[in-house]
Amino acid sequence: MDSKRLLVVAFSLFLVMAGFGIIIPALPYYTEQIQGSATAIGFTIGALMGSYSLVQFLCSPAWGHLSDRIGRKPVFLSGLAGFALSFTLMGNAQHIAHLLHASPLLVLFAARLVGGMLTAATLPSAFAMVSDLTSAENRGKGMAMAGAMMGMGFVFGPAIGGILAENGNFQLPFFLAAGAAAATFLVAAVIVRETRPERLAAEKRGFFAGLAVEGAGLWPWLVLTFLQSLVFAGMETTLALYYRDVFFPGLKPDEVVRQVGLLMGMVGFVSALFAGGAVGRLIKRLGEVAVARLGFAFFAIGFFGLALSPSPTTLTIALIVVGLGSACMRPSLSAGVSRAARTGQGVAMGLQSSFDSLARVFGPLLAGSLYVVGVHFPYLASSVLSVGGLAVGILALINTLPTAAAPTGDTPATADPAGSPVSSAQLSRSWRR
Repeated sequence: MDSKRLLVVAFSLFLVMAGFGIIIPALPYYTEQIQGSATAIGFTIGALMGSYSLVQFLCSPAWGHLSDRIGRKPVFLSGLAGFALSFTLMGNAQHIAHLLHASPLLVLFAARLVGGMLTAATLPSAFAMVSDLTSAENRGKGMAMAGAMMGMGFVFGPAIGGILAENGNFQLPFFLAAGAAAATFLVAAVIVRETRPERLAAEKRGFFAGLAVEGAGLWPWLVLTFLQSLVFAGMETTLALYYRDVFFPGLKPDEVVRQVGLLMGMVGFVSALFAGGAVGRLIKRLGEVAVARLGFAFFAIGFFGLALSPSPTTLTIALIVVGLGSACMRPSLSAGVSRAARTGQGVAMGLQSSFDSLARVFGPLLAGSLYVVGVHFPYLASSVLSVGGLAVGILALINTLPTAAAPTGDTPATADPAGSPVSSAQLSRSWRR
């Protein structure tokens, strides 16, 4: 495992996620300010976040494939540039709308769509770099390091965003997020080195052929990725509103943003500590499947606790449990996808990012719609869906994960790109759990 280069990639993910996290506490109230009405704001936020993720769903596999063809670094830099551009446009939505004589809400949606198309390049290329830099044996540890740094980004991002928006300046977090993305672009352009294996440059497999090969072997991991992101995105969408409506109905919006930002930061800190200190070792000892199941168990308990929380203290405890589940799942699911990949890591990671984005289309819409019906319903539904994820992890991930060591970025022992037959004896030695 190339620890130094891996740390550079992980730190880049930290900066990206810090920038992304900055806007989360302020987004509902910034949108409410632009919309000019609090009516059905939950649905508007859900549609706003869902449209962004829909474009990411459509674009992520293509970006992943491109990273296999032209290299990880240029694709990663394209994603960072997309972050900076989209956050700048969002922060200036009202000014741009005035210049164009258009609706500010329409401009905000347009900025999210442009951002979704470009930022879809970031995670597939970043996690493909992590796969390139780790052996099959240490991939879980590498993914855990990347996940921990992403978690730390969410520690500082929401906390900073909440403080910045405390006086009602809901635009400022977007500008700071754009600055963080631009700074990350400069750092990555100078420091990050190309990691793509040379053999991928000579691959002639077409984009759709790669999708066909990967989709057949990865579906259990992709389903679990979808479920994990679905419920977590729903929580992100509604938490600030839930905090105000259930516990502090008279609290001013800027104070809600500050308190929820600090709360999410604290939860993210606990999650990142767990991901960095324990999850990598758990994956190495128990395997990706077992750790993914543990994550869904945490989710089921945590979301049920969120729905029934009688006080802010129990809400915080429930959020910590959810954070522990997230810390378990991101590294284990990414490691599982990487080790089950049959072609280039970029295509596999692009598919996972695509399912993650698809979930972020439906998660906010589902949670926002349920929130209009009843404020507790999004979390009760998330708990039920997490039980479903646990069931998938138990039933579908039996005899599906290749564990034979493979060269970094290469195919598993059971995958033969040339299409030559593999004997049943080879299969029995290569696959377990």
